[in-house]
Amino acid sequence: MKYLKYTVLSLVLCMVACPLAGASEKYTVDAVHSAALFKVKHFGVSFIVGGFTDISGTIVVDRDNLSNSSVEIVISTASVNTHNKKRDDHLRSADFLDIEKYPTMTFTSSRVKKLTETTGEVTGSFTLHGVTKTITTTVTFLGETDVPWGSHIAGVETYFSINRSDYGMDKLLGPAGDNIQISVLVEGVRIDEPQKKAKD
Repeated sequence: MKYLKYTVLSLVLCMVACPLAGASEKYTVDAVHSAALFKVKHFGVSFIVGGFTDISGTIVVDRDNLSNSSVEIVISTASVNTHNKKRDDHLRSADFLDIEKYPTMTFTSSRVKKLTETTGEVTGSFTLHGVTKTITTTVTFLGETDVPWGSHIAGVETYFSINRSDYGMDKLLGPAGDNIQISVLVEGVRIDEPQKKAKD
């Protein structure tokens, strides 16, 4: 239940692979073409698979200096969806996400680092269930393109895992596993033209 990260998040660092020197850009997360997904063991023998449908965020990319880049992701906990209403209502309750008290989970980057031409590393603060922890995830740049209606889009993906008990979500451990496997797929839409940085 935590996809975030992303961080996913994350779009930032991989965009370093694209040749557009001397420019900073801002992207907004396209919720329709992005996904925050999770998988958790059920009684240790199978998996419950789900995701969150309400994801938003802003990504600022400085291709010359990644340290000036940033990622902010916000996910509505009420948007959890495992394709079973009774189970989803239980996940929204105080036993798990407690959406009345914690309506969102968030990720805010503190560092981005290039690893290869198509992968990078994003470190930041992930807040879930009122608990904030620093996490680091590797992201993969999937590509970027101009689309027919005039937008410029780019995509990344990341995979990581957390233990829900680390975030105070420790009820019903056993029937529902502790370790949550997460995948975040983000499509960002550039919302402004690259701004050329003033020369010194």
